[in-house]
Amino acid sequence: MSSAAIALVRASIGNTAVQKVSRGADIIWSAFTAMGMNKNGTFAMESSTTALIGGWAVRTPGSVIANQALVCDGAAAVTIQWKITLTSMWPGAGAVTFRVLKNGNSIGTGSIPFNSSTGTFNPISTTVAPGDTLAIQYVTPFGYSATVAAGATSTYLYFEQAGGVTRSKT
Repeated sequence: MSSAAIALVRASIGNTAVQKVSRGADIIWSAFTAMGMNKNGTFAMESSTTALIGGWAVRTPGSVIANQALVCDGAAAVTIQWKITLTSMWPGAGAVTFRVLKNGNSIGTGSIPFNSSTGTFNPISTTVAPGDTLAIQYVTPFGYSATVAAGATSTYLYFEQAGGVTRSKT
């Protein structure tokens, strides 16, 4: 789309901010911000526990993390990518279960079986609104503990707008 066409789009809506520019079903530009968080430092998961994984760092500029959760700043259909890597495990039977929580409710689940160390889980499609939170919860069975690895390629959660181009805040 030419800059002249974009100028016409802005002029036609007056003082209202442009949220996206599309051609048919294809989004060419969007004001929506991709957001994400990486695990900062290791995290010990205790046996027989259900809790949030703690200790996150901003993955993309403009991301906000509060109470171990990513806080969304816009509304859109998004695709969530997530991965968990364990650095150590203690003897136990069974798998560690992980859930992506949106506003405290599970929207995706994955598990890492005993004697495995990585779970790159299926992408999750959902919608988000300003103020929605996304967090990763773990559930450990009795007698099983593990340590979550740190780093941008080891343990993360991020999302991008589904089906289109997303710009990041800089």
